[in-house]
Amino acid sequence: MSCLSAFRCVNLCKMRGMSASRLLLSSLVLFAALALPSAASAGGISVLNATGFHFGAPLTEEGGEGRWLNQGGAVGVLLGPAKSRMLGRVRVGYNAVINLDGGVRHVGVLSAGLKIELLPELENRFGLYIATDLGITPLFTDMRLYAFGDVGVGIRFNLNEPFSLFAEVCALIRYEDSFYAGPQFFLGARISLD
Repeated sequence: MSCLSAFRCVNLCKMRGMSASRLLLSSLVLFAALALPSAASAGGISVLNATGFHFGAPLTEEGGEGRWLNQGGAVGVLLGPAKSRMLGRVRVGYNAVINLDGGVRHVGVLSAGLKIELLPELENRFGLYIATDLGITPLFTDMRLYAFGDVGVGIRFNLNEPFSLFAEVCALIRYEDSFYAGPQFFLGARISLD
């Protein structure tokens, strides 16, 4: 499903007045169908912190530019063998969207993406990778749904065989009535299950 199709689906749900619970259930079923194929095997579990900023049109009629801080955390699952150069990943988390002019929104976040190792020797203690995710916020407190995508680079440091630390710097684009963009930073720890 393309991002444009997802945005059309969100707008269609808004126009038809679909209830929040029905939209949430539909989003979860679609997400599970796309992100969790039956043949996938878990390669690891991660816990992470996410911090970022985004800028765009304000949500009020006062004009100027809107500025928000994102702060949250997530639990992730890597899909595929840990020694593979390309792994799928699914993340479920919480995000506080803090308006720098005042106010906070609380949302649940679901995302699915890919992580591709750039260095050929995966057994090394150090690794570089490219990561990308597409996600949606089906759990929200103010009936405002948004979709997002990010792409960036990451660095991995293996402390021992199953345990590693990672950091990612991403460019984030999100859509909620209009497009917003900004940087997103992730710090976390991962345990391999292989």
